[in-house]
This record gives sequence, C-alpha cells and structure tokens, in this order.
Amino acid sequence: MRLDWNPLGALLGHAGFVYTISGIKVLKYWFSITDDAQHVRFPSRIHDPMKQWKLSPMDLESRRRWEQCTKAKEDMLERTHIVEARWWVVEGNDKKLARLNFIRAPAVAVRLW
Repeated sequence: MRLDWNPLGALLGHAGFVYTISGIKVLKYWFSITDDAQHVRFPSRIHDPMKQWKLSPMDLESRRRWEQCTKAKEDMLERTHIVEARWWVVEGNDKKLARLNFIRAPAVAVRLW
C-alpha cells in the first residue's frame, strides 16, 4: 500500500474546482473514526458472520498501519479542501449521531453558499 501519492486525491481538489465554476455544488464527506473506536469494531467484524462483508484485506492492513493511514488521510484532506468544494468531516464513532450529522451537513452548506 503506497501512501505517499494518491491520484484520486490529486483529482478531488481539481475536480471540485472545475465543477464549482460550472455551477455544480460539491459536498465531500469523510467519516472519521478514532483508533480506539475502530479497535472496538474490528473484532465483531472478524467474528460475526453477518458483519464479515464489511471487512476486507485492506481494512486489516490499514489497522496495522493506522498512523500512516491517518497521516495520508489528513494530507489528502488538506490538499483537496477548497472553499468552493470543502470537506465535511463527520465524526463517526457514534454511528447514529454520524448519520444525523451527515444529513445535517447539506443544510449548513447551503447557508454558506
């Protein structure tokens, strides 16, 4: 897993700008979860057959390299965040609250436009 360059990250900032000058409103969301919360969720995904579909080899690797992945995420968010197409970081430790905050974000965004 290469963390030093991401072509998708490079395109997100540029595409967001291109869309906005075309009159398209862009909302980008990132559901953020802490290492501790992820540590609690993973065992149930590994052992519960009803949740195993949520788990991929990349998830296991990202748990092993949590600090590197977090740094790469923060760098990507910083590089691709522009006022016209900003990132909305939704705290995801509490799933129900995260969903409510996700629903609320467009209403907040409309007021900023």
